[in-house]
Amino acid sequence: MVPYYLLLSPDFNPKNITNLSSNSQIGLDAVSDDTPYSSIRKSTAKSIRGFTEYELVTETLKRQKGRAYGKPDIFKNFILIKEDVMYYNKANNLLILSTSKDNFHRFIKRFDKNNKFTFQTISVDFSAIIDNALNLGTDGVWLGELGSTNINAVGLMGHRVQDSTEYHQYIDTGAVITNISFVYDYKGTQEKIMVSRDGGIILYQSKPRKDALPLILDVYKKMLLSN
Repeated sequence: MVPYYLLLSPDFNPKNITNLSSNSQIGLDAVSDDTPYSSIRKSTAKSIRGFTEYELVTETLKRQKGRAYGKPDIFKNFILIKEDVMYYNKANNLLILSTSKDNFHRFIKRFDKNNKFTFQTISVDFSAIIDNALNLGTDGVWLGELGSTNINAVGLMGHRVQDSTEYHQYIDTGAVITNISFVYDYKGTQEKIMVSRDGGIILYQSKPRKDALPLILDVYKKMLLSN
């Protein structure tokens, strides 16, 4: 499964943003050399028409004992560095982050007050997605906020889950959809897709970026933007 997380950013300008770090966007008193950060750098790779590609680096503090290979000293924590990719599509004012859910939320938190561009999260209407004609069958629904002290979340799987008694029982008692998976009609072919409430479009099969990005845009415009 390959996740892509979306943000709207009408004022993102690739001409003015070649290299940007979250640490450079906060006050000096709030940052030290050891502060984990996120950064983007415009890629030198061959671009895909309609997209500007950035290297996305995310640092995360890990508290775990260990030692570096070939070194005797023991450490109790370290900085994990994850390298991913971000794309900007000007036609739709869309930032597309190919990264994990956790690192997507780190990006939002760390760049929230940057002075180069603004962004907002995508609003997801799951009812509209379920009823969309391009949805050839919802086969998975994940629910949260169940109102139970013992169960935090539940997943329902099967053909047309939304028609099941169990689904309606959960919805009627206030449960909230967090993710759904369905078969998507993409130009006459069937693609297994998951959509999350934080604006994620997850592909069940890995694809080259020249094929994945147009598919992500198609899902966004026909399943999310239309909402």
